[in-house]
Amino acid sequence: MTIAAGSIDDLPPNMRFHEQKRLDYGWTVIAGHMEMVLKYVYTLPSPWKHLEDFDQIFWGQKTAMAEKVHQRWQDDELFGYQFLNGANPMLLRRSTSLPSRLVLPSGMEELQPSWRKNCRYSLQPLMVFSLSVRGVEKGSLFEADFILLDGIQANVIQGQQQYLAAPLVMLKMEPSGKLLPIVIQIQPPSPSCPTPPLFLPSDPPLAWLLAKTWVRSSDFLVHETQYHLLNIHMLGEVIAVATMRCLPGLHPVFKLLIPHTRYTMDINTRARNQLISDGGIFDKGWSTGGGGHVQLMRRAMAQLTYRSFCPPEDLADRGLLGIPSALYAHDALRLWEIIARYVEGIVHLFYHGDDIVRGDELQETGQHESQGQLRGPRVG
Repeated sequence: MTIAAGSIDDLPPNMRFHEQKRLDYGWTVIAGHMEMVLKYVYTLPSPWKHLEDFDQIFWGQKTAMAEKVHQRWQDDELFGYQFLNGANPMLLRRSTSLPSRLVLPSGMEELQPSWRKNCRYSLQPLMVFSLSVRGVEKGSLFEADFILLDGIQANVIQGQQQYLAAPLVMLKMEPSGKLLPIVIQIQPPSPSCPTPPLFLPSDPPLAWLLAKTWVRSSDFLVHETQYHLLNIHMLGEVIAVATMRCLPGLHPVFKLLIPHTRYTMDINTRARNQLISDGGIFDKGWSTGGGGHVQLMRRAMAQLTYRSFCPPEDLADRGLLGIPSALYAHDALRLWEIIARYVEGIVHLFYHGDDIVRGDELQETGQHESQGQLRGPRVG
């Protein structure tokens, strides 16, 4: 269900971008398109044959962090760092056991007791498993599992079939605080491939780099579709509508929430018309477009929990508390504490205890509005 607005013109004026915001948004879009066209024309005469050819498009507007990533994007250290502090720090979790999908290549199980006596290179997976078991025991083993992408239908763009991976990454926390990848599995086991290949840092450099590239591609898709589009925009709209529908303008909770709903309706209406609509940007340029993004959001919604929206509970559930190099976790907890202290102080001025909250006339309205909403098996 969406709001009854086919375009931004259908929105009340106070829900649309203000003039300066609208101009800034429009100019950003135009500048981005112009830069893409110029880069396309610039690279058109010569085919790309080397990784260094990507430098041809790395110019224009960029930040110091973008330049740092550009210089070090192939490094294992940066690859692991991004799971803690990159664009999507929401997937990494500490391993409490080896994932069931991580299986040894066929024929190697019986060799495990004597792997130290055999050829070091051919039995690298056994060494990884040994390291992984010790990592679980020490609490230094972490995982990022993109199983949500498994079976999602890939898009076809301009007649070209696209492809999706559902990788699993196992990483080890070094005493120095560096998080380094130790094994990557591109796809989970299936009837057609019961023991998928494992990619290791000891593999040929381009093979290992290709495996990491598949992971970064999957990370981008999950980040943008689940954690950005669904969790921020779509669910943010639900909260915005509920705030305006269920709370009077003088209510303290309304006043706390309403500043954070600014422009929500406008940007989401633009997204529905330009981004995720039939023939929109997702369909034209994303491997999950053409319906795959809808499948992905449905899966994500089915496993959504309220705890995952609360940094203290989410970080605890994922085993990421107390890690010095987890900068996102530290910042998220500090901001959460500041916001919680402020909100609790304001609300306590009007509601001194749970009995007063239970007796509020808004409870009946809230119960009516919540029927059928966020009541999946894992919501809690």
